[in-house]
Amino acid sequence: MLERFTRFTAIKLSQVPVYTMALCLFMGGHCYALSALSLQAPPSSDIAKDSLQVWRHEFESKQTLMTGLLEDHMSPQSIHYINGLILENSPYLLKHAVNPINWQPWSENVFLQAKEQKKLVFLSIGYSSCHWCNVMEKESFNDLGIAGLLADDYIAVKVDREERPDVDSYYTSVLQEVLGTSGWPISVILNAAGDPLFAASYLPKHKLSTLLPRLSRLMKTNADLMNTNAKQITALVKERYTRVQSATWDPKVLETTTNALKKRLDPVTGGYKGAPKFPNEAMLLFALERLSHEYDDQLAELVKLQLANMMSKAMYDHVNGGFHRYVTDDQWLLPHFEKMLYNQAQLLMVYSKAYQLFADPLYLAVINDLFRFSSEHLYGQGEGFYTSINAVYQKQDGGFYTWKPAELDSLLRNFESRTLVQRYALPGTNLQGVYFSAPFDPKNSDLKHLLKERREGSPEVDKKVITAWNGLMINGLANAYSVTGNEKMKALAISTAHTIWRNHFDAAQNRLIRSSFQGKTNHRGQLSDYSYLANAFLKIHELTEDDVWLKRTQKLVDIVSTYFTAGNGSFYSSDERKTDTWNAENQNVNDPQSVSENLTTFQRHQYFRDGELFAGNSVMLEVMHNLWLRTGNGEIGTMLLSMKETIKSYFDLQPFDNLYAGKVLTEISQGATEHQQYFAMGKGYVEFNYQRASCDLPANLEFSIKLKDGWHMNSSSPNNQYLIPTRLTVDSGLIKVDYPKDSIRKLTFSEQALRVYQGQFRILAQAQTNSLSKLKLDLQVCGDRQCLAPQSINFMLAQCQS
Repeated sequence: MLERFTRFTAIKLSQVPVYTMALCLFMGGHCYALSALSLQAPPSSDIAKDSLQVWRHEFESKQTLMTGLLEDHMSPQSIHYINGLILENSPYLLKHAVNPINWQPWSENVFLQAKEQKKLVFLSIGYSSCHWCNVMEKESFNDLGIAGLLADDYIAVKVDREERPDVDSYYTSVLQEVLGTSGWPISVILNAAGDPLFAASYLPKHKLSTLLPRLSRLMKTNADLMNTNAKQITALVKERYTRVQSATWDPKVLETTTNALKKRLDPVTGGYKGAPKFPNEAMLLFALERLSHEYDDQLAELVKLQLANMMSKAMYDHVNGGFHRYVTDDQWLLPHFEKMLYNQAQLLMVYSKAYQLFADPLYLAVINDLFRFSSEHLYGQGEGFYTSINAVYQKQDGGFYTWKPAELDSLLRNFESRTLVQRYALPGTNLQGVYFSAPFDPKNSDLKHLLKERREGSPEVDKKVITAWNGLMINGLANAYSVTGNEKMKALAISTAHTIWRNHFDAAQNRLIRSSFQGKTNHRGQLSDYSYLANAFLKIHELTEDDVWLKRTQKLVDIVSTYFTAGNGSFYSSDERKTDTWNAENQNVNDPQSVSENLTTFQRHQYFRDGELFAGNSVMLEVMHNLWLRTGNGEIGTMLLSMKETIKSYFDLQPFDNLYAGKVLTEISQGATEHQQYFAMGKGYVEFNYQRASCDLPANLEFSIKLKDGWHMNSSSPNNQYLIPTRLTVDSGLIKVDYPKDSIRKLTFSEQALRVYQGQFRILAQAQTNSLSKLKLDLQVCGDRQCLAPQSINFMLAQCQS
């Protein structure tokens, strides 16, 4: 099957004879040309010849892609089989297309087959950059013994969790009910009704080879008992999504949660106590938002400690840039090496907010380096931002980031900055990673450059483009621009927003697309896609003041309210289905029309908890609130009120599972503190900027305000005791305020002429304060015949860093 071509120089695919070539893999100095015609269906799979021919043809059409996916993934001599995943468009699923297992993608047809063939369903959920997913694939899913066990009694199903977060979140809940914890891969065995008989994460080959026949035997001898137990697990999972909400909202719950959070955080190393340590961006944003309104020295120091350790130790890649997904120890020294787009995006938001409050120049350095890294390594022109960078390099987990000690000694010998280099040992190996005690010191640049040069190529990038995650990155870039003024950040945020709308909004179906890969789109969008992208479009509206982004946000909200609504002030994770529960009795496996992709084998559910990403319902609450503030739309206002009550009740019950909701509820109840804000139902826009020459001198404050035509603000002395004057106040240290020159106007609702501000104008002030200070701008906006309600807008003046 394999023809070997000696490689004296690099052989290109085009140089391999066409009649033998579908895939060229290099190994040991040789190019192996693999003929698609020799690829066989998985053993005992009973695949029709026509299907196999289609698979082989698809393999040949994807030869360049498959070369990139498999060259560093598996030995070419081990590729003998092909399965139906070759028709998919996910890099993760395509890697499994050459397993000797008859994998199928997630569909309702799977459960019809299971019923008709009297088999169980083996469900495996993972993602490209998941270390233990890759380990399990190499150990078990390329093993003919495991393949045989699955073929005998199971329908095998593979899911890319990043493509189907609804499936992933549901079976994550199954895992949490069964084990009390969760992680990836997810390995679940289901009956034909979709109820879980067994759930685990990573399973070594010896355990899997014992488990598969054992469960099959038990189902044949004790089916009633097994199915009863499975239904009980399903009932517990459904209870998680239908749990009775708290009857009352305690207005002090935000304060009590803040106090409880301080007890959960590690006072020595930061982050939640114990290991592993994740960035927990929702928690950090909640804490930072609380600090914006009620400063707490203890909480501030705990947040700063975590931010410092994340950026100055091994979780941040000081050589190449970017945050690793998490660390496995409690000292921030042993990273899990994959890099996820969502971490880069969410941490851009975190460090931008932290810089807004504390003005630490190291936060600014992180923001700028994250932008450089993400735009250079995770961005595709005309596509958007890619999903992740794999941990594996040259078959070694973390191989791109670690070195043999002697190699490091040799590299560092001639550099004075070697004294700034810190090392950590990778357990179970003779490898060391590096980080710098002064990570952004220019003195390190030559050494960093040398370390980069000593690595050929790079780890594999999953070039799938996910709508939701791009929404996060657009948001992160917009936040970064607001504190840096870097026009490149603004431009990339805007261009990415245009790209995702162009590529991922299906105008004919009036739906968002979940993801794309190499120009092909996959799956309908989920709640997180709509909510994250709508939130991003509101940010772009702030940057551009172009109402097209407001209209697009409104369109996304309209789709969600039509197809995702759960009728209780919240939304389902996935869009409208023809039925909410699987009913195999009414389906015919031989009639494709009866097997609709709009059906699910699990109950469509509402998801409120934050995970590694923010809960879609919480982000949608934020969207509704900000959209209502800009438009005053009555329907949006009604949905906002209902949704706010629902989210409040879930936060009251489980605050630490809903900290992004806590952040949003703080903004709603106490006002936002961003530097750019719309006010008066979108009739006005204000941008706050300040400058400090030093901590010994006053800060110069500037508020640039724009009002729409036909609207004005009462001046600081409006000439009417019943109208609210424009007034700027500061917690402490206000020296003076220079209000703009007002205009005198005679309006229909007032007998006397009034003093007002119109069009574009500035309020200037000075304040002598070195602590974090809250600024409040009180104002009232009126038209010729009506006045809107008085309003207070909050801003933060950062701590002065001497």
